[in-house]
Amino acid sequence: SVDILSDEERVAFGAHVATLRALGLTYVKDERTDYDNRDAASGGDNVRLEPEIDKLVKFEDAGDDAANDGVRRRKEIPTSLKELLAHGAAVAAMRERESDAR
Repeated sequence: SVDILSDEERVAFGAHVATLRALGLTYVKDERTDYDNRDAASGGDNVRLEPEIDKLVKFEDAGDDAANDGVRRRKEIPTSLKELLAHGAAVAAMRERESDAR
């Protein structure tokens, strides 16, 4: 629940949800993975961005990092947080539609 987040985390959560909404993205459970390929860190199913933007673009580091082939690695978002972000984006979309209907 968002209630357990600190004020700083709530601001970051809101910014992430706003970014997801602005780009038309959400997180979905990856139906293509099997039971053996679950997210070991959280014990949950794999969750991915939809549409799969990581298949469309690759962000490269400005520096020449031979160890990472110049590709910037980001910290993985835990599955439970991805699910919470997807829910937050869905709620924001419902609120927006409701507001537009008035």
